[in-house]
This record gives sequence, C-alpha cells and structure tokens, in this order.
Amino acid sequence: MYVRTDFGPGTLTDSGYPRIVKRWTRGTALASAEEVFAGQKPDISVDATQHHLHIGDRVVYRTLVRRGVTFFTNETFHRAEEGKLVKLDLPADAEAGLWRDQLLVTLRGAWKRTRNADAGAVAQANANVNAATGDYPAGALLAIDFDRFMAGARDFKRLYEPGPRKSLGQSAGTLNTLLVNEMSEVQNHVFEWSLKDGQWTRRAVDLPRDGTIAMQPVGDDESNDYFVYLSNALQPTALALARAGSDQREALKHLPAFFNASGLNVAQHEVRSADGTRIPYIEVTPKGYRQNGRAPTILYGYGGFEIPMLPRAYSAGNGAAWLERGGVFVVAGIRGGGEFGPDWHDAAIKVRKQNSYDDFIAVAEDLIARKVTSPAHLGIMGGSNGGLLVGAVALHRPELFKAVVCQVPTRDDRVHPGHARKMAAKMNDQKHDLLYYENTEGGHAGAANNTQQARMNALEYTFMARELR
Repeated sequence: MYVRTDFGPGTLTDSGYPRIVKRWTRGTALASAEEVFAGQKPDISVDATQHHLHIGDRVVYRTLVRRGVTFFTNETFHRAEEGKLVKLDLPADAEAGLWRDQLLVTLRGAWKRTRNADAGAVAQANANVNAATGDYPAGALLAIDFDRFMAGARDFKRLYEPGPRKSLGQSAGTLNTLLVNEMSEVQNHVFEWSLKDGQWTRRAVDLPRDGTIAMQPVGDDESNDYFVYLSNALQPTALALARAGSDQREALKHLPAFFNASGLNVAQHEVRSADGTRIPYIEVTPKGYRQNGRAPTILYGYGGFEIPMLPRAYSAGNGAAWLERGGVFVVAGIRGGGEFGPDWHDAAIKVRKQNSYDDFIAVAEDLIARKVTSPAHLGIMGGSNGGLLVGAVALHRPELFKAVVCQVPTRDDRVHPGHARKMAAKMNDQKHDLLYYENTEGGHAGAANNTQQARMNALEYTFMARELR
C-alpha cells in the first residue's frame, strides 16, 4: 500500500500537503515503510497509485507516481518492478492514466511533437516502434500501448478531440470499455470506446443530454457495470446501474426533493461578449413568471481554474431559498471556466482576465435587454474566484446591479480573508451600505457542516430577497 501523510517535520509541502510517499507492507510498522518518492517543498503534493490491469488473460500491476509541481503542471513516473522510477515523456500540463494495456493522456495544452534522437534510435533498433512526429490539440484524450510508449512510440490514438464549442467532460474505464463524455454546447454526449485486436471502435450511449452526468465503474478490474449519477437544476441526483454495450439502466436510488419544482422552467440562452464571443447561460424561472423587467434575479458566475458552471446541477439551498419563493436564477458560463475546454479557460487568465468580466457583464445586459429583470431587481453572486468576479464587475458597472453577494473570504492554504477585510473597511470608510460576515470554520468551503451551510444560504438569499423585490 502506498501511503502519503505527515511523516514529521519537513515532510509537507509549503501548501501543507504530503511531500513524501512511502510503500508500506501490511503487518509492519509505518515507520519502517520504504520511501518511494520525495517532492520539493514548493510543490503542491505527491502521490502514487497502483493500477490493477487486465491485459488479455493476465493481470498486471503498474504504479504511477505523480509529483504536483504547480496547480496545473506535474511530473509523472512509472515505478518498475525493481523500484526504478522512469519519468514519462509527457507535457508538464498533461494528465496520465492507465486502462488495460493503454496509457491514457489528457492534454491541457497543445502538444507539438518533435522527433528526438532517443526516439529515433529506438525506432531504428525496433521496427515495430513508431516514433512519428505529430501535433495534438489542447483538450484531447489520447491512448497508446503502454509498453510501446515506454519503448519510444508516440503514435497515439485520438479518442477525443475538442472543438470550438465542445470539450471533454469525463472519461472512465470499465473492464472492457472506456467511457467518454463529450460536452457539446454544454450538452452531454456519452460514448463507449472498445479495443479489440488493436482496433478501436466507438458506440454512442443513450443518456440524457441536459444536466450533469458522472460515471463511476462498479469494479474496473472485473466488471463492465458502471454507476451513472444524473442531476439537473430541477431534479435531485438519481443513481442508476448501467452496463457497457447496453442502453438499459436500472434505477437504484435518488435523493429526496428539497423544494417544489413544479412550474419551474429551465432554458439555455447565449449572448455575444464585447469581443463577439458567444457566452452561454442557464436561466431558471418560476411558475407564473412574466417577462416584464421586474423579476428579482440572481446572476451567478465563477470563471476560473477550468471549472465549468454549466450544465447546472440540483441545489437544495438555492431551490428552497430562492426558486421556490419566486426568484429567477441565472448561471453564466463565462471564459476562465471549463465549459469549452482548456482554450476557454486560457482565454481569460492573466492579461486576458478582463474577458471574464466582459462576459459576465454581457449576460447581465442581456437579461435587462430581454426584460427578464432590470438593474433595480438584479443581484450578482459568486464565491472564491467568483467572489473576485462579482467584486470586479460591481466596480466596473455599478449601475447594472442592486445587490452583490461576494462569498468565501475564509482562510485556507491559498486564500486569506485579509483582502475581504480590507475591502469591507474601505467600503465602510466611503459610507457604502455593507454587511460583512466571516465564518471562521470550514476553510475555503465557507462552512464546516450542513447546519452552517444552511445558515449561510439563509443569510445570502434573505439579503437578496430584501434588496431585489
């Protein structure tokens, strides 16, 4: 078993995560465990995973060791039987995985391959190795025989390639099938990839297109069954059992409904941002809604770390505290997030961050132009990176918004409440109307348990209801 934990002074990274991973044998003292890998203090963390792989009629164990250098970059090593670590020749921002005899590579950035001397030498020595050059786009999912890769081959099978309005949602492997969910225009399209006699085939799976989907193998080393989690803005999460090769699913369980969704409607819209880019957003409207510019409306956004906000999942707090009480709720899929893959994220980082703000403002203006609401009834909400978002746009365009909920200035290993405190102090000095609440438990989650989370929801939505009605 591979163990990573706080082994004592100096064994954690500066971020507070394990810096050392050890290989422990059951029945022995943890203190005697063999050190497998040690990262550097400035790293994020390290980990090791042993994969139990069915290759033909054999079971093979392969171990990958990962060194998280930064939030988006890493080094991945293969730990051979004798304990030797071999670094995989992959881009620093790529993620590596294993399925059967295949190395799976998910790219964040484009990979422009060049033929190097080592690969060329291997190719000359082994006619079965293909060291051909090739360019692979950001957001692609690639596969190649692991042993051939380690021998120098780079002729990957492209299992998924992104497009301007589509991205890789998830991939997961059963015993004989690789499941891939493509998000196209923030709609789900699930496929099964199968590999037989060196040939890949693909089959479309009949699953709902809207809402969120997560797939989890029941036992990827022994079964083609997998769990499917389905949810959307109005339906609580349902769990079903599916089997690769079939569109039949067995309903197992579902969460209870926490609010009355009858009469509520979900619609998807889009608007062009300042530079012409199409920005999608989801709009949930109440029963009896009239497009008269007076609906109390909350616009929510995030726009960071390649995390998609669309499609929208079920939210008990939002539903009970806002939707059920007649409010309109809108979620914007702005750049900086992950709605359309790595390029969508990279379009709004560093010097391009203004694109996030322009996108969010464009959605607000569209809601007003369509007479969904008006500035007197429009509030904005966001947490963490979304808190930075709503703080920025409130300063950019204060005439568009009546109320702002800027969430989660609580302390963790990357965020400090000092910035929120300074802004609150400045607003007080300038005699602005301000309410400030700092929950000291729960870290960056903003709450330590469901009771605290319910209280936070009550504070936020009560404030919005008071200001926007």
